[in-house]
Amino acid sequence: MEKVGKIVLGNGLAAKVFAFYNREYSIIGPENDYATDEISNSTFFLHTNSWNKAFLEDLERESGKPIPSSIKKAEVLQLDDQGRLRRVITDKERQRIIDKKLTDHTGTKLQHKDSIFKKEENLSCAQDSSLEFIDVDLAEIVNRLDGIIADQVYSRDLVTELYPDKKILVTSGGAHIEYDKCISTIPADIFYKLTGHEFREKTLDTTIIPGTYSPVSNGPKPSIIYIMNDDDLCKVIKRNKKDYCEFTGVKAHPDAKVIKRARLVKSDNMKFYKDIIFLGRYAQWDPHIRLEDVIRRSSSKTVLQDIFDEQREFSARYFDFEENIDDLQSNIKNITLLMQDEMFSLLNEINWKLHKPQKSKLDFDKIKEEWIDIFKYWLTIGVNLGMSPEDFVDAFYKKSKKLKGEING
Repeated sequence: MEKVGKIVLGNGLAAKVFAFYNREYSIIGPENDYATDEISNSTFFLHTNSWNKAFLEDLERESGKPIPSSIKKAEVLQLDDQGRLRRVITDKERQRIIDKKLTDHTGTKLQHKDSIFKKEENLSCAQDSSLEFIDVDLAEIVNRLDGIIADQVYSRDLVTELYPDKKILVTSGGAHIEYDKCISTIPADIFYKLTGHEFREKTLDTTIIPGTYSPVSNGPKPSIIYIMNDDDLCKVIKRNKKDYCEFTGVKAHPDAKVIKRARLVKSDNMKFYKDIIFLGRYAQWDPHIRLEDVIRRSSSKTVLQDIFDEQREFSARYFDFEENIDDLQSNIKNITLLMQDEMFSLLNEINWKLHKPQKSKLDFDKIKEEWIDIFKYWLTIGVNLGMSPEDFVDAFYKKSKKLKGEING
């Protein structure tokens, strides 16, 4: 039995990013060429935001040389039934596009609830019919990451069996590996199969075909153009002087690139694996997760997620976390009163009464214990509010920025 400690299942972009920010983790799994393949690389957009910018800066600093990149804008357009390109996509048309993206050319559909796509306020994260993105070669990013995390790749063998209750896995090379913590970046259905369970969710593949197509040959470059006629063409991405047409399902074409399990719906089944942290769109079976979400969680460290999860599990013994406004208010009131009691316990561990001439020696272990009691009650309030580690980080820096503004006038 081999002992590894902390492992990452998978060796794709999500796994490499996590390993980059968490050097104590070892990667187990074969290379995934999705991010380095020319076709899929060209249809990928690294959205412009602070997380992605910070990631590129971190990668440049660690690799010791600049990564060529630029900021560009892609127009998000609709080709209507009259063959006209329009910037405005109505809510009705947006829902039609979403339905179409989840139906292949044979008529096979994915069943989904409207709430799953409630975040699709602007298609492809576009604002005002345009998408600002960082134009960068993902293959170069993978190359830089590989150079930095090479020593963290423990095995490129496939994982063939996984026993989360025993924290043991088996590889195609016959190795039996014992681990302490596991981050899974592999697709959810594969993960289920490794644990001996059946994943019942249905998915659809996506076929990407590079070439020039006359219906949108006059469109702006770069752009994302949604086709609204009755054929099964879903989306055309114009980038790098080429058109890349995305179809839902498998299409026979000599230059086609088929992305397996590309269309999916959100599943809550992963919560049954309490000791596994799932990272990435396909691992979490959530269509809203993008690379910046992976970067954000990876750079924020998983220890915060572990703390939130442990406190949520413990507090669930005493508090009902259902979305009921009366229960929520009652919980916050009771937890606040309990926290106040712990605050006075903390005060009693220090010499805070000025009128007492005799000063006792401080027991720092006891002081820390009382502080942790306060923290755990404070965290339980956040759990009741449905706060995630990411929500906490956002709220913390938002308040800090506000206070700095007030101080600086």
